[in-house]
Amino acid sequence: MNETHDDSMSGRIRDMIELVKELSKAGTPSEVLDTFANRWIDALGEHAAYLSLSTRGLDEGEFKVTRFVTAGRWREEKDDVAWKDSEALPAYAGGVISEIVRAGQPVVMSDLRVDEDEVFGDRLKGYRSLIAVPLYEHGEINNWAIELAEPASVYTEDTLEDMLLQANLIGGTVRHVLTAQQLQKANQEIEKEVQRIADIQHALLPERLPELDEARFAVSYQTFDHAGGDMYFFHKLADGRLAIMIGDVSGHGPAAAVVMAMVETLVSAYPQENLSAGEMMTFLNDQLCGKRMHQTFVTAFYAIFDPRTYTLRYSRAGHPPPLLRSIGRSAAYCILRDGDVCEEETNQPLHDADEIVVEQLDHAGGLPLGLFEGRRYEEAVLQLNDRQTIAFYTDGISETRNAVGKFFGSQGIIDALHACSGEADCAVSTILQHIKGFETGARPEDDQTLVVMQMR
Repeated sequence: MNETHDDSMSGRIRDMIELVKELSKAGTPSEVLDTFANRWIDALGEHAAYLSLSTRGLDEGEFKVTRFVTAGRWREEKDDVAWKDSEALPAYAGGVISEIVRAGQPVVMSDLRVDEDEVFGDRLKGYRSLIAVPLYEHGEINNWAIELAEPASVYTEDTLEDMLLQANLIGGTVRHVLTAQQLQKANQEIEKEVQRIADIQHALLPERLPELDEARFAVSYQTFDHAGGDMYFFHKLADGRLAIMIGDVSGHGPAAAVVMAMVETLVSAYPQENLSAGEMMTFLNDQLCGKRMHQTFVTAFYAIFDPRTYTLRYSRAGHPPPLLRSIGRSAAYCILRDGDVCEEETNQPLHDADEIVVEQLDHAGGLPLGLFEGRRYEEAVLQLNDRQTIAFYTDGISETRNAVGKFFGSQGIIDALHACSGEADCAVSTILQHIKGFETGARPEDDQTLVVMQMR
């Protein structure tokens, strides 16, 4: 179907398209108004003036002047910020402008003669043409755009139609840009607060690694966001034992970081005398359940290492089981359920003297903390030797995905432990290298924490 347009209509459409293009590039209210002013000056020359009003929250016929500038002085006064703080401006009533505002309709005046106005005095003198259009927000008139020109009969009905559309388009764009700036500022403030939370969170983490003759430690801690829900703690107990905890709060960001700080406080506050891993887990679970944190839970692995006996007592609450790397012999476990009563023993078979064996510490498991009050957590005892290394990790490590969505998995960690020497630093760096090679550029989706303990 062929359609024809007269030259006037085609020109108006082209003008509107150009205006929309220019407005789409504006990033500040001043740039939006400059777009309007440049077109206005090109059309009317220097012998014109622009008046913008606010009627927001005022009585009928009242207005505030947010801008009154001539074309010749636009460049000098374009950064005037009165319109940004209209609340502080005085309200006026009376004169020709008040009559226009009171009528509430677009208007063209072709033979304006105002020598002395009740509000503007002689500032309207000499202008013979006026065009005024209301600017709407949510169906209500809150602002006005008014042009004045010295020659008579400058504006037509077509001009009124164009200005009504263009002024409201520009007004809407200004509101959009202001909203975007406010959102950007709010986001920047949120980022600052999140960073403060992250700084506090990092301050709660150990400043330095434990120094023991019997064991060496290495750590990698990477958050998905500024602040995260992963945690790891070391607490030197009064009797010489070392408590080790790694955990993961459900979710990400500041909320998870706050829960992480809460857990650290609870762990530090628990009496250390005759401390057992199972009792600590039971205590933490009851405390978190008592906080009634809706849809929030914590997975954790808590262990107590006794350097005098080379034993590791541990309890697990829904957390990925750590991996034990041994040479020549698997580990011997004892599951405790009533104090120090060993109800189950597991002795793994011997292997070749130099064979590397990696197995999961998946005994003494229970549900994540904070879900069901009154749960008791089992405890296991592991007898260690000086040729063993333990890798504690959060699910952000094992659930790392590659570009096709495949998980790194515990097998990826096992492969890395086979590939390293077993020293703590080597184990951490090798696991991270394997993850990097596996990800192939995919962005991590979770916090990633890795703690390695090498027996000496």
